Amino acid sequence: MLFSRMVGGLGNQLFQTAALLKYRRDKEKVIISFLGDIHIPKRENCLNYIFEIPKWLYLDKSSKLSLSTKLIAKISAALRFGSFFPLISINDRNFYLKKNHFKNKQILFLDGYFNQNWEYEKLHELFSQLKLRKIKLNEKNFKICNESVVIHIRGGDFLNIENLNICKSEYYRKSIKYFRNKGFKKFTIISEDQKYGQEIINQMKNSFDNLKISLHNSNSIKEDFNIIRFSRLAILSNSTFSWWASFLSNSKIEFLVPSNFSLKEKRIILPNETIIE
Repeated sequence: MLFSRMVGGLGNQLFQTAALLKYRRDKEKVIISFLGDIHIPKRENCLNYIFEIPKWLYLDKSSKLSLSTKLIAKISAALRFGSFFPLISINDRNFYLKKNHFKNKQILFLDGYFNQNWEYEKLHELFSQLKLRKIKLNEKNFKICNESVVIHIRGGDFLNIENLNICKSEYYRKSIKYFRNKGFKKFTIISEDQKYGQEIINQMKNSFDNLKISLHNSNSIKEDFNIIRFSRLAILSNSTFSWWASFLSNSKIEFLVPSNFSLKEKRIILPNETIIE
């Protein structure tokens, strides 16, 4: 069995899913634990929004697991076996050892963010193991995807994180100008931080004449993710949330991204991506 400690928001959860797909062996069960507030603030399990959950993947609360397996899952997540148990742990420190290093282990524990140095082709290959759910949007949101350039703005805790190189107003100005020069006139902002999203709108209206830009009233993470994923044209923030929505999209004609994901990392280049310095 492979036990994965799942932490963080949807973007982080998808990188952790990539890791478990990389190390999962044929016919092996994977049990994932969402920790709640043991080590970090509680985050929602978002994977079921996107994928049809395969028979080999279980939550640690599943009634299909034995009591002993449930206990191992919960204890290993709480004590972070994947980070501190030599030989049977896979974490950010040893993630890039050859897969054969773990080949003969009957049980493995994953504990990390696993969000660096991936290649597009490898991620694409790994996620081909999972089946995407069909995107369901109401008529209003469907119209946004087809008629607007969707802009994702990540505010909230991002505004206070050092070394993140948060997208500034100038990035959004350049991106809006890029699409306006191509004849696109309508823009819709998707942001969980509605206050910060409105601040960006006010700044953009001061920079452009007759700018048609509005703020979508976000109802859920699922809805925001699916709008970005289904949109034809998009301007991404330096957030793994919007990056993954574009990675898992089959409808993108073009989307813009900032040059650096952070001050230390380079973003994986995706098809139909245009980088804005």
